[in-house]
Amino acid sequence: MGKLGAALVAIAILIAGLAYREKREAEQQKVEAELNLGLDSAKMINISFAKKADLNVYQLSGDVVAANECEGRLFHPTQRTKAPVTVSYLIDLGAIDASSYGWNADRKLLTISVPDVRIEKPNVDMSKQVVRQDGIFISRECGLALTRKAQTNLSNKASAEARKPQNMMAAREAARVAVLNLANGILKGGRISDVRVAVSFAGERPKAVSDERWDETRPLVEVLANTTG
Repeated sequence: MGKLGAALVAIAILIAGLAYREKREAEQQKVEAELNLGLDSAKMINISFAKKADLNVYQLSGDVVAANECEGRLFHPTQRTKAPVTVSYLIDLGAIDASSYGWNADRKLLTISVPDVRIEKPNVDMSKQVVRQDGIFISRECGLALTRKAQTNLSNKASAEARKPQNMMAAREAARVAVLNLANGILKGGRISDVRVAVSFAGERPKAVSDERWDETRPLVEVLANTTG
């Protein structure tokens, strides 16, 4: 091989090396851009969530009936009370932190793990109660006792109803939609349009989006650790 041939080979190797380097740099830039997209999205949502209080995601309402009795000295009157009751389900947005987020760069999918819904103390509207009392004589003391018992029993019954599996399931689905809409609104306000969000509950495997096969995501705290070390 002459000098010219050797020079051409050297040039070819140099060009190939430069092309390979440019390709690697382009791939690295893409990876960093995808990583930053996930980080920026998660930070934006997390900062907004931290500024908010509990999110009311679902309400259960209806009439509840409770029967009570009073052990008087001579008489034992009973009372049947019906009153409208409202029970709220809340999500503590403040409990969502960096460990709650996962990022799948290939799918541009941000997952948010939220705490379970919390059932608030029932609100019993005693101003609209309907009362039926039975007894020969109802003393003032028994009347007050029956009213107190009625309010307590109505509240307990409403709480028990709120804890039923079908109502908890409905509240969780409502919470999932509420957090999803809130997160998407935050991203839209930040002009981030190419990130999808999936919401799950703590300990629950995130649902695939549009029935796609699910890939594991990297927790945001792990990503942060790897980018700040």
